Amino acid sequence: SWALNSSGMTEFTPLVHDGILFMWNYGELVQALDARTGNLLWQYRYQMPADFARNTFYRTKRAFAIGGDKLIVPTTDMHLLALDVKTGAVVWDVVTDDARTSRRVYNGGPLVVNGKVIMGASGCAPGIVGCFVTAHDLEAGKQLWRFNTIAQPGEPGGD
Repeated sequence: SWALNSSGMTEFTPLVHDGILFMWNYGELVQALDARTGNLLWQYRYQMPADFARNTFYRTKRAFAIGGDKLIVPTTDMHLLALDVKTGAVVWDVVTDDARTSRRVYNGGPLVVNGKVIMGASGCAPGIVGCFVTAHDLEAGKQLWRFNTIAQPGEPGGD
């Protein structure tokens, strides 16, 4: 068994790959366990800005993805991280939005397809001008494309 942080919601589906069980523990904590023994192999805690405030519901995660030797981790404040699956070291960290002004979050799961990391924003409550889906290069994290779910000013239909 493995204890989960009781201070928030946990809706995460563990991911098992190559004998390693990857967990998300409330508080932006990523943990890698030996799937046979349950021993902790490594953990990585993403540091949220001290002044970042969102309700507990928006601070949960549902899934990670793996592409090659990278564990793809979305953060509540709109970063996409690639962690080395063996060590937990940050390979790349990309900011996709200003979560303080947009109020968007990441709490869904990323998808890795043909060398691309695809991720959609969440938390698009009233007053927010839509969400978006982005694709990033798996190796470097560079944004390859962005699709807004509601046309923005300057885009077709944005008027």
